[in-house]
Amino acid sequence: MDTKLCETCSVIQFCDTCLEPYLVKEDGSPVSLSISPTQIEYGIKIPLDYEVVDILPNLFCLQQSADRGCVFCSALRHEITRAKYDYHGYVCIRLAYHWGNEFFKGLGLAALVVELEWCPDIPSIPPASTPPNITPGLVIFTLETDDVTVASWLQIPRLRKEQVLCEENIQFMKQSVNKCTSECYHSKMTEFIPTRLLHLEPEPYSDSVRLIVTSETIGHLSTDIKSFNYAALSYCWGSPNDGESQLCTNKDSLEARKGGIKESLMPPVLRDAIQVCRSLSIQYLWMDSLCIIQDDITDWQRESALMSHVYSHALVTICTLSSTSCREGFLRRDRRHISIPFTSHLCPSIVGQYSLVASGTCHIWASLGWPTLDVENSVWASRGWTLQESIMSTRKLLFGKSMINFQCDNIVTSETGYCKEGMSNATLRVTRPTMDKYPLGHGMWDDKILEDYGKRNYTKIQDKLPGISGMAKAASDRSGDTYLAGLWKRDLPYALMWCPYPPSATECNMELQELVDKLCCPSPYIAPSWSPIRLIGVRFDRRFHFSESGVSRDNTSAESIVIEAQTTPAGQDPFGMIQDGLIRIRGRLARVPSDISPLPCNRGLWYFVEDEGCIIAYCNLDSWPKSNAYPRRKLRMLMLVSTEGSESWRTLLHQEQRKFFFEFLCEHSSPEDTVSDNSASDDPTPACVALNHEQFGQFPRSISDEKSSNASAPSLDSSNLSSGCSQIPYRNVYGLLLHPTREADKYVRVGVWASVAGDGAGMRYFQQFESMEVDIV
Repeated sequence: MDTKLCETCSVIQFCDTCLEPYLVKEDGSPVSLSISPTQIEYGIKIPLDYEVVDILPNLFCLQQSADRGCVFCSALRHEITRAKYDYHGYVCIRLAYHWGNEFFKGLGLAALVVELEWCPDIPSIPPASTPPNITPGLVIFTLETDDVTVASWLQIPRLRKEQVLCEENIQFMKQSVNKCTSECYHSKMTEFIPTRLLHLEPEPYSDSVRLIVTSETIGHLSTDIKSFNYAALSYCWGSPNDGESQLCTNKDSLEARKGGIKESLMPPVLRDAIQVCRSLSIQYLWMDSLCIIQDDITDWQRESALMSHVYSHALVTICTLSSTSCREGFLRRDRRHISIPFTSHLCPSIVGQYSLVASGTCHIWASLGWPTLDVENSVWASRGWTLQESIMSTRKLLFGKSMINFQCDNIVTSETGYCKEGMSNATLRVTRPTMDKYPLGHGMWDDKILEDYGKRNYTKIQDKLPGISGMAKAASDRSGDTYLAGLWKRDLPYALMWCPYPPSATECNMELQELVDKLCCPSPYIAPSWSPIRLIGVRFDRRFHFSESGVSRDNTSAESIVIEAQTTPAGQDPFGMIQDGLIRIRGRLARVPSDISPLPCNRGLWYFVEDEGCIIAYCNLDSWPKSNAYPRRKLRMLMLVSTEGSESWRTLLHQEQRKFFFEFLCEHSSPEDTVSDNSASDDPTPACVALNHEQFGQFPRSISDEKSSNASAPSLDSSNLSSGCSQIPYRNVYGLLLHPTREADKYVRVGVWASVAGDGAGMRYFQQFESMEVDIV
């Protein structure tokens, strides 16, 4: 059947003449298309002669064209509106095909990518809203086909099926799991069977499911422990209301669950998981709500500590990416695609069609590719528990809204036949004898776990530490290091240098005293003030937000001594919930000499401390005060680490301020306000900058500026510095902002700071202060 396209959309019918340089011939005849490895790495973007300006949220132009019968305008409008962009106003829409894209490795014509750009400057009725802070990003249509000839020529995968559990997909899943178990090497730390499992009776008793205690039935199992197989379920409980209505095992229902569970009582996510297990001939399933006694705190703590073993020893983990709640199944599919006719201009005998399959949206190019598109757009990937479940799983079947993907440490493959090398999570799972082969670094812990974990959500926020306790135990067993509520003892004091990111997150919007009260009397208690685990729904970063380089493990030297570091477990699991934590550290301690105020170049994000009118430190705060300042009051600065001295940050920030002024004035000034009589000047700043400077605030001086500008100008009293200043290393220093608690001699962390040698501060300034022991809770 012919696909109706409007004149504008006719350009999406791919013309392969642009790929003629990559044509492979034999005996003068075209055989295939090929791209060198270098070109494959980055891909070829093939822009189309398509640019449409429409207005959100209704997209009237696309709607009118769709009403006239254009199937692509209809599909495009549907996908953009599904994204629910928080913006009304004009948007520019552009299209480009991508050949050999680095994110779809192994594919030829991988995707038709729709690029959106806000156009708030175009007048509209009603007036355009302020565009969201994030870019509108990309709408993705992947290319798939069941036409063998076209698939071979354009190097695209087969078309995904309409039914999730069709016979072809069942065979795909079985073959993927069997191939991995027979060909891949995935070590197990121990032989392990979970305490309880759901026993799924085979046909003809397919409606019979019961909870078994494995220690009571292991002797009656038909296979030995080494070949015993079960599947684990990784899913979202959903909202608190969904969680409360979840089918659970508790003390009162334990015996009834062992007798059998009626299908009518099962949530949709469990019914679908059972259907998957039976299609794969897997007789046992682990699901947390039923295999852990939810109202028995002792059982819950013991079993949650074993969850990393549960997932790493499962034959396969069923990940329900397309489900947002236990009350929602994951085996329904909305396959949205349109067929596009294709005739090769390079080899005219190749005639057929391919499908443009709606595959979701992403904000950055790094989110492209399978299974990333399904994972990034899922609620499952935003939940706290699923990070550990994903990393610790040996094999995963990812049931996304688009398709089924199989993933292990060695390979990623999809039901469409798409295949690429996997991203290894093996570092946390390997046994101690293989430590040399798979070194575990603190940087890897930051990158793979903490930075991702911080932005995730929990139904119960007190589950944050239990949610990664299995990974923490595995890492501790391998490294021999002491775990400290998300940090590691050998990584101190450097590990204490973290910043909330972004600093404007709602969780951080509070005044200093409100933050201190919250840290001194947290309810519920999650982690000490010095641990980034205490942040809720906020990522953390090791880089100062006004410094590209910041501090790293490779370039820092300790300027403090950790005397004691410990946490007190709240239960049986030393890696799970804690009731308190303390770090006792000895380092140079100074009173904050001024209120901590925002820098004028970016009010409310970057802060500074001054002494006698000169900058001595830059700060990232753990809260974002509405008053735009931290009063000095009882604040202290504890020096932790140092790096080689750098050029003045003040100079760099001043340049940023001038750029900010220039851009602001270009937008708000008339042409005659700019420089007209000194065009030979190298300074591009408009003459009216001085007139507007007070609007933004005077940029504070640095000590080095003060000394170089005027010998008689006031400066820091050099008598306060120790003798032999010329021998003091030219080093930047970094540390914590502390506030005293109600208990004597105890502090909570409220931010971090950097003092820069190039500003005349750094070690030269802070060496005047005595070292003291400080307890941080």
